[in-house]
Amino acid sequence: MNFDMSGFAVWSESTASTATATVNLKTLSSSTIDTASSSIKIGYWTFTPASILTGTINNFAGTFASATTEEMSIENINIVSSSFSATNDDYSSNDDMTWGVWNTTITYDMEAIPTTDNLSGLWVAGANPTESSVIEGYLGAGSMVTYNGKYKAIEVTDGSISTGTAMLQIDFGVSTPSASLTLGSIATYSGIDVSPSGIKMTQTGSDTGEAIGNFYGVDGKSVAGSFYIQPESSGITTQGVYQVTTTDSISTQ
Repeated sequence: MNFDMSGFAVWSESTASTATATVNLKTLSSSTIDTASSSIKIGYWTFTPASILTGTINNFAGTFASATTEEMSIENINIVSSSFSATNDDYSSNDDMTWGVWNTTITYDMEAIPTTDNLSGLWVAGANPTESSVIEGYLGAGSMVTYNGKYKAIEVTDGSISTGTAMLQIDFGVSTPSASLTLGSIATYSGIDVSPSGIKMTQTGSDTGEAIGNFYGVDGKSVAGSFYIQPESSGITTQGVYQVTTTDSISTQ
């Protein structure tokens, strides 16, 4: 089972920073997860989980085995503590998605000055990316489809996490397919960038946040992605991830 992962994180000093990664999580048995080639990337840092995590694909836990950086002025890196895990509040244990949290405390010398950073974040992963030809077949020939699910949001100021309902609607039946995403009462997004490579939407009204998503499963009935909220004339206040599914018929053919 191959997973693509994306997510967001915050620095301990509350500077917003995007964390993305491509991972391969494979079920070796009922109790072990192979995390070969997986990583969390934030800024110039890359954190790699231990090679084997315990649990199931929707409920596992482990630590980071290493931390590396592209910043040449940093040396003597040490992981004080860390955690990388799926949480047991997945939208569904039977869909193509899973999500979780991660955090780490690291110490290092930057230009010979001892420094400590605390980082924490969210991630979402989708299994079995939908073939491009499937989504291409829907564009302009499909129907209005509603995906329902959940979101998780992390506040930039204090790292607190909240959860709510998510609804994604995509109109595949028009020449220029459109999408809209509603995340409870915290934000709405819309856009016309719908393609086999995914969905991109901007926050409605005067706000300037964005949301992205990717299709998963053989028929594209699962979508997982990330978002951020940025009020007009302000920095990013909230970042998060979402996962939604549909039972609607997408193709009209």
